[in-house]
Amino acid sequence: MKKLLSVFLCLTVWLSVSGGTNYDFKVGGIRYNIIGDGIVEVTSGESSSSSGSPYSGSVVIPSSVFYNGITYRVISIGDYAFRNGGVGSVTIPISVTSIGNFAFEDCSSLTSMTIPDSVIYIGESAFEKCSRLTSVTIGNSVTYIEESAFEGCTGLTSVDIPNSVTYIGESAFRGCSGLTSVTIPNSLTSIKSYTFYGCSSLTSVDIPNSVTSFGQSTFEGCTGLTSVTIPNSVTFISLDCFCGCSGLTSVTIGSGVTGIGFRAFNGCRSLTSVDIPNSVTCIEMFSFYNCTSLTSVTIGSGVTDIYDHAFACDSRLHIALIKCYAKTPPSISSESFGNYQATLYVPESSVSLYQSAEYWKHFNIQPLSDEPTQIEYSLADRNVVYCNDIVYNKDGLDIKLFDASGRMISSSNGDIEMSSYPNGIYIVTDGKGGFLKINHYR
Repeated sequence: MKKLLSVFLCLTVWLSVSGGTNYDFKVGGIRYNIIGDGIVEVTSGESSSSSGSPYSGSVVIPSSVFYNGITYRVISIGDYAFRNGGVGSVTIPISVTSIGNFAFEDCSSLTSMTIPDSVIYIGESAFEKCSRLTSVTIGNSVTYIEESAFEGCTGLTSVDIPNSVTYIGESAFRGCSGLTSVTIPNSLTSIKSYTFYGCSSLTSVDIPNSVTSFGQSTFEGCTGLTSVTIPNSVTFISLDCFCGCSGLTSVTIGSGVTGIGFRAFNGCRSLTSVDIPNSVTCIEMFSFYNCTSLTSVTIGSGVTDIYDHAFACDSRLHIALIKCYAKTPPSISSESFGNYQATLYVPESSVSLYQSAEYWKHFNIQPLSDEPTQIEYSLADRNVVYCNDIVYNKDGLDIKLFDASGRMISSSNGDIEMSSYPNGIYIVTDGKGGFLKINHYR
């Protein structure tokens, strides 16, 4: 009994001295934990991660600190260090290499942050719900930005992600409703789920050719997004990827995409036309559902399946023109389009197949008339030449560019830039018998 009483008294004394906190030492008002030989991390020193941070106002973290005869190098900002605190600014020294999980979460007074070039790692939810954070500079050595790192930073207007970054976790910028622009580095190969979900002020995004995949709902709810180009490197447009992007007026789908996922463009009410490339084989359910302004659709030759409600909408009578280059009618259902009163253009050799195919037969079927069929003279004789990825149209003729399957992909009375098109054989015509064959290889 005496032993238990002694332990209780010692614990009571410790709590009265430390206030229930846990840190190794404090210098200049900043608390530190020793994490190795001669190295420390900044800590809140609170016994519970749910406790508020003791820091407020302006905090300048030194690169090294002297205590009890030893000089320690400050290399990390620990988990929860400034969480729920009242800091208005924090200066991070170039000695720091990592920012821990929840380190600055809910620092509602924090307005700007410069992350030095020494930092490699930004932890989970590191700046989540920093609602007044309007600017952040990410150093050129950052490699990992963990999930929810900047989620809910509603005051953040722009962010430049450096080329050092190879990983960005899920929901990293989710709910950053004030974000108007973002630079995605070409070091990134994947954009995870919900990364830019609900970034309603984002008007444009440049997706580099390094990106091969999107996660679920990557850009869902980006209502300010007006145009997007999906590079040829991407192979699949995922579930809900651009769902609810009601301001989206144009989308370019790269030639590497093989499938368009469930609800991928659902509710993109400003989209007026869509061009599905030949590489796509499957258009999943509700892909373009409720795209109420969609009046024309071009379907590439590789499509074999178009699932329920893929192009349908509540008003139903919205698509007026469909061009389908698939020689064998793709599998569809009674609800794939909703409107079967549209005019449908199909390859001339396949008209009878579509006329007898279930559901397709209800359309107003016409043969494709814009395929080049006659060769009379070379357009090179009329100053239309191909050089350095450009079709030069020196005399301003009305020309059309077709791919090898006979699908028209561009028309112009000026030059045609081809650097974004995949390798292959192309045909230029003037609609009057003029013809130029192009071997486009980069």
